[in-house]
Amino acid sequence: MSLTAKEKIEYAWLLFKDGSYTRTMIAHKVGVAEKTITEWKQKYNWEQKAKSIKQTREENLISLHNQWAAVNEEILTKQKGIPTSAQADIIKKLSSAIKELETEIGYTEAYQVCRKLILHIQKIDFEKSKELIDYLDSFMQELLKYEL
Repeated sequence: MSLTAKEKIEYAWLLFKDGSYTRTMIAHKVGVAEKTITEWKQKYNWEQKAKSIKQTREENLISLHNQWAAVNEEILTKQKGIPTSAQADIIKKLSSAIKELETEIGYTEAYQVCRKLILHIQKIDFEKSKELIDYLDSFMQELLKYEL
């Protein structure tokens, strides 16, 4: 089962932002030329994107909870507990974002878990870890198809 062009770009992006893979390794895993990875890196501004997503899931949750608390504090102190329609909309959006971060697992999180599992198994049985890598690569490619 081969990946579409869009899926290859997404898979390459996941590997790139992890920071553990060279362009050559990414190209090999994705099944494209190394030059293609370089082109995608420039075209999609991967360097800048990678810097902007260094914030962890937990840090994002803390930030969202703080924003939610600030809006609620303003409602309680300035409007006697009655939100404006804009504030109600903000609270609804923040609550939705918090719920999604707390309950959903995307391919980025799945990738991180798979990577940690491989590193763990490499310590125990290096040969088995090589076999597992193929299965996890296949799993991630399949997961990408559902996420896109």
